Amino acid sequence: MEFILYQAKKPMPKSPRFFYFLSDDDHPVHKNIFLWDAAIPSSRNPDSRQIKPAEGIAITYAEYFKAVTEFLSAQSYKTVCKAASSILNRKILPKALKEVRIYLEKHGEFYHPARVVTTVDEKRVVFVLNVAVSSVGKEYLEGEYRNLKRLHKIYLFDFIPKVYEYGCVQIDDNRQVRMFLGEWFEGYHEFHVSEKGDHHTSRIAVWDTQKGNFFLSKEQATKLYENATAILTAYYNLETYEQVFSWHHAAGDFVVNLDTAEPRVKLITVRRYERFLKQTDNDIVAIANALLLFLLNISIRMRIDRIDGVGEISWIDDFAIEGILKGFFKGLRLATMKAAIPVTFVDTFKAFLKDIPDEDFFNLFEAIMSRMGVTNPDQAVVKSHLKNHTNVFLKMMPGILDP
Repeated sequence: MEFILYQAKKPMPKSPRFFYFLSDDDHPVHKNIFLWDAAIPSSRNPDSRQIKPAEGIAITYAEYFKAVTEFLSAQSYKTVCKAASSILNRKILPKALKEVRIYLEKHGEFYHPARVVTTVDEKRVVFVLNVAVSSVGKEYLEGEYRNLKRLHKIYLFDFIPKVYEYGCVQIDDNRQVRMFLGEWFEGYHEFHVSEKGDHHTSRIAVWDTQKGNFFLSKEQATKLYENATAILTAYYNLETYEQVFSWHHAAGDFVVNLDTAEPRVKLITVRRYERFLKQTDNDIVAIANALLLFLLNISIRMRIDRIDGVGEISWIDDFAIEGILKGFFKGLRLATMKAAIPVTFVDTFKAFLKDIPDEDFFNLFEAIMSRMGVTNPDQAVVKSHLKNHTNVFLKMMPGILDP
């Protein structure tokens, strides 16, 4: 993996000029405001402890923006020019960059992502810069960069961001930050359960920072979970049992675009991509059994979120199961295109599901819930809904298998 180490210093005295903001143009950040020397939050949870830079872990807003500027401007803006060239399909030289605007979007559990906007020949070009400060965040960041590059080499899908450059900036003798520049999904927004409707059903709110937040209809929300499930299933390796791990709706790992009639969904992170079973057999029976566990597990996890992303753990209502089942088979058709298995496998797996007794489904769901572990805060919520989840799953499945 290409790795670049930079020493934080003053930006190069060349164009383009750099401008710093929080989430939008109405919130500029510069040395003349109190925030400049304040520590950035360790997460977006308002109850999280504010870590001070003197403790050797956190950094100030000034240090954050200076480190980002150093990364982007190093070697005559090589990183930005390389990424812009990839997007515009032509060679971009430093003199073509008019300005670089850096927006610190949020403070996640692992990363502090920035939106990087530059202008090339009057064309707006946007990237994401994921920045890790904590030791855990740095570990995930390096792995994620590898995972995204690997999956783009294996699959032709465009459901996850492209990545352009990875590096590290040394702030001082004791602190460094790691970051990588990647594709920004313009027009896509985070979404979460936000409030309950009149009939005690989940309302899914889309966080549109330009037009304002809005709620999805039940039909739109069903399609959203269908497409999110399809993405995870499409990247599931039927032969090695590798899958995308450590995703969570509460972290905002999926984003949605509503510019068309059908919600379009992207997965913005792949922190882990690994096997979830130790078995090495990959005959059709073993593949079907492993895929069954994948389906049941994803049907649970797809229904877990937090109110407004940071509040209490929330269980998405039963409408989601229809979308999850439809999305699973949509994604499975894509997954089989990459695997060396018969093209009839989708129909074979449907027949396999029909032959499984209801009691086995209850037992398997119970086992999956138990393996979450009592230290996982999601487990108690899953446990309280598991019986109903299984009943609704079994009720809806025949209509999906034989539409």
